[in-house]
This record gives sequence, C-alpha cells and structure tokens, in this order.
Amino acid sequence: MKNNDEIGIGGLSVTRRALIVGTIVGADSLAAPQLPFDVRTHVPNSAQDDACIQCIYDTINRMVVLIGDLPFNQLFTQPMKEFVPVVRPRILTAASFGLIAHPDQVTTLADILAQQASLSTISDFFASPRSSFSAQIVSAFIALRRQGIRIPVPPSDSALTQDRREAVTQMISVAPTLTFEGLFTTVKETTPEPIIAALTTLQRFGLLAWFKNDRCCHGHVGAAATCEFAEGKLCILDGEQLHCTLISDEC
Repeated sequence: MKNNDEIGIGGLSVTRRALIVGTIVGADSLAAPQLPFDVRTHVPNSAQDDACIQCIYDTINRMVVLIGDLPFNQLFTQPMKEFVPVVRPRILTAASFGLIAHPDQVTTLADILAQQASLSTISDFFASPRSSFSAQIVSAFIALRRQGIRIPVPPSDSALTQDRREAVTQMISVAPTLTFEGLFTTVKETTPEPIIAALTTLQRFGLLAWFKNDRCCHGHVGAAATCEFAEGKLCILDGEQLHCTLISDEC
C-alpha cells in the first residue's frame, strides 16, 4: 500500500518530489538545467533536510522563477489580464528546471484567472471574501495550489478582509520595489524597520508565511551569521552566507 507521498507509474512507486525533479530510480532521466537562484545555497547543510523541507525549498525556487523579479507594486496590484501574460512563459521555464510537473494544466488554470478574474489582483485574492469569486475561480485557486503555485486563496472568513487589505497596502507603501526573490537576498540588519514591521504584519495574516526550515538566524557581531535549530522557524543567509536575510526569523 502506497503512502500519501507516493504515486504509481507503470508499476513503479515514486515520491512526488522525485517525479517533480525528474529523478526516478532505475529509469533514464535527464538532469534539469541549473537554477539561476537556488535557495539551498543560502542554507548551510540544506542537503541534510528531510523531504518536507526540500519541498519547501523547491516551492521557493518555483515561485522565484515565476514571480521573483516582480516588484511588489506590480506583483500585488497588476490585474490578471496583464499579470498572467507576464507569468505564462515562465511556467514552461519552471517546468524546464523540474519545478512544475504539469505546465499545461498550470497554464490553463492561469488563463482561467486572466479571463474570469481579469480585473482582480493578487491583493484582491488575498483580501477579498471568498464569496466574491465564482466557484470556478475558487476551484482554479485551489488547483493551482495543488500544483505547488502559492497563489493566495481568498479567506472564507470575511472578518479578515479589512486587516489583510491594510497589511498588503502598507507593504506596498513602504517597499514598492522589493521583490519575492529579494526577501531571500536582502540583508535584514540594513533593512529599514518599517519594511520589517510591514512584512511581519503581512505574515501574521498568512501571506509570505508558508516557508519554514526549522532554523532561526543568529547574527554575530564581527562574525558571520549562523542558522541554529528552531522548530517552525526559517533561516536563509545572504549570498555570501554572512548575514541574516529579510525573510529570516531571528533567534
């Protein structure tokens, strides 16, 4: 009997992660091209992490390919009829890196948003009640999440919408040019406090809060920062592995 992480293919049982990265034991496969950004290189001993955390690293890398360079004042405010054409060619790019298993399905789902939620934005998805979207649009949100695309799903509790809207508006206001990739590369100690506070608030309401690798970041005066074990927290170092980055949880 297969566990929940296994899929049967031609009599073989393989994990979803193995399927996504194109590595099936005993089968011929081509290595995926090297990623332009791999968050694992920012985490000491990341290769030792278990499959659950490896999937988080894959998801970060996937989202960097798809939206990593888009400034927040575009990412959160561009209507789907303009946003999806920007992202659509990147779906195949992510697939070429082994990060999307079914690019045709993802493209079809993205096109549903472009057509049926054409004037809506990522901010709208995050901060509007679920009842304001059709059943087909909500199904598209959920199906994209099943494909590893971390698009916000509108809250079922309408009481959250105002606080969420204020949080994302504040994030755009204080950090309009910050990007998703920048969360993992920007040195935290030199980041203005209003940006850190806005990000903390946004995460409290569930956005940009899904990545954890059971580490916290310990900055050291006059020495390189280190990642220490801390359950349910995140540590990502900068490219030189000297400083805690903006997204990291402090020890």
